[in-house]
Amino acid sequence: MPGVILARAGQELERIRAAWRTGRHDAFLAEARHALLHRYADALARLLPSAPFTMDDLITAGLLPRHRRFTTTLLDLLHEHGLAHLSDEEQRPPRPTTPPPSHDQWHHEAAHPRPDEPRHRSRSTGRWRLTVPADPDELTRTLLLRHPAHLTETALTTSLTRRLPALLRGEHNPAAPPAHQGSPEPIDNKLLQHLYDVAPVCRFTNRTAAALLSQIIAAWPGDRPLRVLEIGAGTGGTTAALLPLLFAHLTRYTFTDPCLAACAAASRRFSGHDFLDYRPLDLDADPVTQGFTSGAHDLVIAANALHTARDLPAALDRVRSLLTPGGHLLAVETHDPCLLLGPLTTFFRPTPTSTVHSSPTPTSPAHTWTADTSTAHTSTAHTSTAHTSNGHAWAADTSTAHTSAGHASTGRAWAAENDPLRPRTPLLRREQWPPLLRECGFTDIAQTGPDTAPGRDAFSILLAARPRAHARPLRTAPPSRSTQRSRFVIHEPPGPGMAAVEIRAATFPLTWVERPDDPRTSRTGASSQHGSRTGDPSQHGSRTGASSQRGSRTGDPSQRGSRTGASSQRGSRTGDPSTWRWGGAGVVTAIGEGVTGVRPGERVTGLAPGTPTSHALTWARLLTPIPAGMTDAEAATVPLAHLHAHLALTVQAKLSPDETLLLHADATGLGLATLRHALQCGARVIAAARTPAQRDLLLTLGAWRTLDAQDPRAPRRVLELTDGRGAEVVAGPVPPGWERALAGEGRYVRLGLADPSEPGLFAEVMAGLAKGRVLPLPFSAFPAARVQDALALIREGRQLGEIVLCFDPMDGPVPVCH
Repeated sequence: MPGVILARAGQELERIRAAWRTGRHDAFLAEARHALLHRYADALARLLPSAPFTMDDLITAGLLPRHRRFTTTLLDLLHEHGLAHLSDEEQRPPRPTTPPPSHDQWHHEAAHPRPDEPRHRSRSTGRWRLTVPADPDELTRTLLLRHPAHLTETALTTSLTRRLPALLRGEHNPAAPPAHQGSPEPIDNKLLQHLYDVAPVCRFTNRTAAALLSQIIAAWPGDRPLRVLEIGAGTGGTTAALLPLLFAHLTRYTFTDPCLAACAAASRRFSGHDFLDYRPLDLDADPVTQGFTSGAHDLVIAANALHTARDLPAALDRVRSLLTPGGHLLAVETHDPCLLLGPLTTFFRPTPTSTVHSSPTPTSPAHTWTADTSTAHTSTAHTSTAHTSNGHAWAADTSTAHTSAGHASTGRAWAAENDPLRPRTPLLRREQWPPLLRECGFTDIAQTGPDTAPGRDAFSILLAARPRAHARPLRTAPPSRSTQRSRFVIHEPPGPGMAAVEIRAATFPLTWVERPDDPRTSRTGASSQHGSRTGDPSQHGSRTGASSQRGSRTGDPSQRGSRTGASSQRGSRTGDPSTWRWGGAGVVTAIGEGVTGVRPGERVTGLAPGTPTSHALTWARLLTPIPAGMTDAEAATVPLAHLHAHLALTVQAKLSPDETLLLHADATGLGLATLRHALQCGARVIAAARTPAQRDLLLTLGAWRTLDAQDPRAPRRVLELTDGRGAEVVAGPVPPGWERALAGEGRYVRLGLADPSEPGLFAEVMAGLAKGRVLPLPFSAFPAARVQDALALIREGRQLGEIVLCFDPMDGPVPVCH
């Protein structure tokens, strides 16, 4: 039963919520909503700058009629937040936000709008005026400075809203592959996959789902397999989070999605799991006619999938029919249309005609979880209180029922599109889900999410059961799979000047970031040599002596760039892993003789040799305390990238104000750190990157111009932008042909070559961390157990920001790599 599962998972759920609070994710949701709405307003202003305007004016300007519904919803959201108003409302303040109305009040307001308020549907025919939005790029820069962990969501919304006018005019379609639209795809599908895999909000919901699933597995009989059906599995983010918990010989897992391409992609991604089956499933059609058997599944998982159905009650009936009596539905649902990226594809299909039958009963805000054990048509109700193992209470409604399709017996219906608080969206409010599930024949409904606003009303995780004739208690059994992570344990004490650190977050050595198939990093001779390379434009511009010397161009362009002296004396890397450096953050567990800068129990960030591990020995002089309020993952992004950026631009190139820097490092952590240092120097930055999302991010974060790094015409474009002079400084690696973009007295620096562990340099740069001058970089956090996924993202050249490995037991056991 969901209530029992919830009680057993209580301690783990509280740890998950505590991690959410520590990460300041609630604050991000509020600030992201503000920034996103300003981006939407800016996009509509670019679609039709004249004001006031009607929906017909937008269609005349190129808006496709099929996008009217999405645009109307967008205008309603802007109106709700004071960024748009109807012309006849200019002298009236916006209607204040009120608590959810009662059921009777709700239906009365939907049918009889206030005399002084236009009916919501009539807004599509009104004349609109937009409030001048704030600079959306400035809002985004501030957002990423305050919340660097939310890079994926921010980058994706930035990319979408930059292209929103083209999307609404039909020049791009995010729901169609490039071959169907004859132009580059505006949405990076890998970025979308990354969003559902490890972005903070999805990581929270995946962790919660994993905590609940682990309790189901722990109580599952060992003599029959657990039959799992995932609906609308999409990119497989939830699948990837749950598979490590399942035993192959005791699981039958069916991955479904309406799109055959998604099933095919999942079969490739999860090819190592032979207990998975991949099949298309459309919630808007009878599953039996699609080859599925009624009552054949013990668990149905639906992450942000149920609301996509055209007829939600009918879809829930179909989901219930797929469950065996006593089976469970585990669902994740978003409530806030402002933060849902899905509308940019959900709203691009025909307008649904579904109606949703429910009696909205607000749940008590005093409880993070509410559990409802009714089954539909109520005779009597009794309220009791149960306690999870950590002392937190949840409310249980023990009402009973006797109908199999409760929504059919209520005689009441409301249209989701006419909800006054959420007009024309397929999303239900938080409090609407439990009664809807109850009326669709589910029982023991439990609902959770973050325990504070605004996250609490942004999304929910729901657990419900299909009732059976006779309740059968879950068997009591210890968890069948260990939740303890594997560790590298250091037995010997640290030597003089050394410190032992339990690593909680780490970044990759830069040698891991270089792609072997990247023409910018191709080498001749030993792959570990960075000094002598033929055919590499990094050798163009011969210099000797100090790397900061501004050498002159020689007559032979093939000799431009070769250096000896100070740049090589800073420690070129070799193939020996002991010389690699990686950044990390964690807690000091022991110190050696003579160490005074750090102490056991202190949170620190710094550099360590070798490869990232859960425990490390390093020189204490390469560690610095983490400021209060900064998370371990944020702190891990600071040392390596900022040290290399400082070395390249300040020590080697001696970048000056008003000079032009050509940055050819995509939007990696090192690239973003270099961009930040160049802007602090007062330089103008032309950034080259491979993907549209990378270029959008670089432009948003302050680059003057961005170029397609794979466009052979890009070097010529640099010359055009600089009036034929070229860039005074080029930071690479850069592929052949880009040497012509370097000015006559220009300097080339190869990012990441020098050794950043020189004590004086480390102290100089990291002193800015405590003073707020050196800030964490935007990053994506991967559980250490999914290191291969992180490396695959890097190899594909689609990395955005820094990649951080997190050693957190909530994300499952960490594998030991030999």
